[in-house]
Amino acid sequence: MLPEELIHWYSSHGYQFLGLSEHNLVADHEGWIVTSEAKRRMGDGHACLESDTCKPTSRNAEGVEQWRLKSLAELRHEFEHSGQFLLLENEEITNDLGPKRIHLTAVNISTSIPPAEGQEPASILDQCLHGIEADSLRRGEPAVGIVNHPNFAWAVGADSLARVSAARFLEIFNGHPYAASRGDTGKRSAVRVWDMANAERILERGWPPLYGVAGDDTHVLSGPAEASPGRGWIVVRARRLRAAELVNAMLTGDFYASTGVSLNQCSFDERQRRLSISVNAASGVAYQVDFFATKLSAHPLEHVPAGDRWDSPSVGELVKRVTSPMADYSLAADDAYVRATITASTQPSNPMKSNYTGDGVQLEQAFTQPVGWQRNRRSKESN
Repeated sequence: MLPEELIHWYSSHGYQFLGLSEHNLVADHEGWIVTSEAKRRMGDGHACLESDTCKPTSRNAEGVEQWRLKSLAELRHEFEHSGQFLLLENEEITNDLGPKRIHLTAVNISTSIPPAEGQEPASILDQCLHGIEADSLRRGEPAVGIVNHPNFAWAVGADSLARVSAARFLEIFNGHPYAASRGDTGKRSAVRVWDMANAERILERGWPPLYGVAGDDTHVLSGPAEASPGRGWIVVRARRLRAAELVNAMLTGDFYASTGVSLNQCSFDERQRRLSISVNAASGVAYQVDFFATKLSAHPLEHVPAGDRWDSPSVGELVKRVTSPMADYSLAADDAYVRATITASTQPSNPMKSNYTGDGVQLEQAFTQPVGWQRNRRSKESN
């Protein structure tokens, strides 16, 4: 699939920004791809190729037809519109750890961050994240790293995520059928891993939580059993559509993740310690708002594997359920933090056919970020 096809889809479906990424490279130069392979991966998505914007340049190299891959600078010139659509320079840092692969998305970088060398996930994550930080400091521009699809080959557990202080973002939903975001029989969902990691980070280590991100991981333009677009995204509250402002808003947790549910309001009153949710409700659709809190009394389990230590009933505990598009929750005295999951009664417009038997029917959802944790972190730091 050509980048032009991908960008055209997102820009014509109401998205305002898109991060293009590839394994261990950035699009700072042109490249060439075999035409037959590109068409095979595109499936039915050929509409854009008839337009002047997307029509590829081709060549014949030793009897093989190839299409030219444009640089990000060229793609920005063709597709970006000030205040309307923005392309971010990203990379999917791909690390091999035996049969497992550990992926991170480097967001708003200027040069390729090399894969890390290490024997366990935490050290690999730490090396990659510090490489992203070094690029950010060198340029004076904010850049972040997102730990991708932790359940892909069950590569990254809650214990690894909790041990890396530089980690700030976790992909809690990924639209690839092999990402197992919602878990499997006997396997945890990425959201459960998220809560467990955040419990250890906040209660045991006094660190900020991980913020949750949703993404598509688009490889082709159509197909329920393929990694196709429109399944996961983030909504960011930023004053202007600029890369630095988007990234800085992410760093403060001023965004939510979605697989279809849109919010009118997601606000936290620090004085009242109250999280308020208002859904942009669609006609004929029912909504359920679940508030999940981790309790200050939560503690790690004993005599269990490291990845299971924080699988406590007091971690990510359902503390309130509202069957309405409007809901709020005031943190109790024993709440370390709270977050919300909003679920609609409808399936997404492009539902995924998962490759995991324990992955049930997918409904549209939104996920807010953990709030209220700052007070508890300050208390721990002062002790």
